[in-house]
Amino acid sequence: MILHKIYRNTNRATNRATNRATNRATKKTEKHKTYKLLNDIKKLFKSTNYETARDILRKIFINLQISETQFDEIYKQVIPFNKSGHSGAIIGSLQNNKQNVIKIFTDKLNINNSFIIFDCLKISNRFNEIFINYLLTNLNNIIQIQQDAYKKIKKHIIPILDYGICNKGSYIVIPLIGITNNTTGQYKNKLITNLRELLEFNHNEFILKALNENRNDILEEYDKFMSEKIKDYFKVLKILQKYLKYLNSDVKLTNVFIKKDNTSTNKLLNDWGFITDFVLILSDLEKSSININNLRITTETRSHLKIMLAKLIKKGLIYDIRYGCDILLKSCKKIDFFDIDILTFIIDYYAFMLRINYNFINEMHNIFNTMNTFININILNVTIKLLTEGKYKIDKHYSYIIGNILQKICNTL
Repeated sequence: MILHKIYRNTNRATNRATNRATNRATKKTEKHKTYKLLNDIKKLFKSTNYETARDILRKIFINLQISETQFDEIYKQVIPFNKSGHSGAIIGSLQNNKQNVIKIFTDKLNINNSFIIFDCLKISNRFNEIFINYLLTNLNNIIQIQQDAYKKIKKHIIPILDYGICNKGSYIVIPLIGITNNTTGQYKNKLITNLRELLEFNHNEFILKALNENRNDILEEYDKFMSEKIKDYFKVLKILQKYLKYLNSDVKLTNVFIKKDNTSTNKLLNDWGFITDFVLILSDLEKSSININNLRITTETRSHLKIMLAKLIKKGLIYDIRYGCDILLKSCKKIDFFDIDILTFIIDYYAFMLRINYNFINEMHNIFNTMNTFININILNVTIKLLTEGKYKIDKHYSYIIGNILQKICNTL
């Protein structure tokens, strides 16, 4: 009995020692992997031709790889949310960590067709999502960037926590985001994750209440408050354009996530019922593109047929922007390529808010002035005129409808 107890205690001590050794080895491996990944991306930023850039990205792809067995184990841990991504991703939490969110794709990947040189370098959007998320999370360790600029970026992105890629698919893990609606409104206790939901399930109700009760003080405060939120988001896009010639190409309201931030609340609006403790987050980065030393790195479409059909009926402007190699809009020379993300936001935002109240744009002077700070007044006025006349309902087929509006703006200018 005594010998058995001694053996059991010795066995436990051995197990603890083994676990500590395993954890140390794992951390050492992860540290080495991170160092190697950062080092490879730094080399990428010194590339001067597409062949070199492609070879480095292929190396990064290989370093991101996990075994199919590991991928299967991760997939088993996923608890899907009720809604999944429009791009075919499964979005959910993990059984062993419900404070994080996993976005996992289960379509097959092949390194041989994930990096193709045309007039630019086109890469698989599954790999691109990991690459861009990692790049933005670690930007200050990769390029020289002003500290204030990086702080703004960091505040308005979701850091990538884990990632992996294999022949079976890919995944990223990020912190759980969103805010539970604790107001007394009709959508009480609803989890709100993006700007569209915030407007639809919270702000809409209280804007209408303020309008019905002629509470101009509330409307004026809301105007000032939201203009600052939008301005901060636009500033981050401009910073990324400056350092990376970055284009997201998919800045619709459902892709503008919200993250809780107790430092940016508004008591007057809070007391009225508005959720105000949030920041707007740049997200859904799989279609993003950047320039490195005048080398354009963009993503490849998953549906060549859809794009071909859109171009045949002259509705393919948004796809030219997203998947094309030029940073000059040949089919729309009156709009700057790097205005597209902000203009897309304005189109979706104003189209939605005009459905809440026809006079919203005229009532919200500060929001209008913020838009005008970042977009030429002529373009902005044409956009507002088209949206007001068209009464667009952008609830699905976002890219097609927004692309169609962009084309109409181009034709009108």
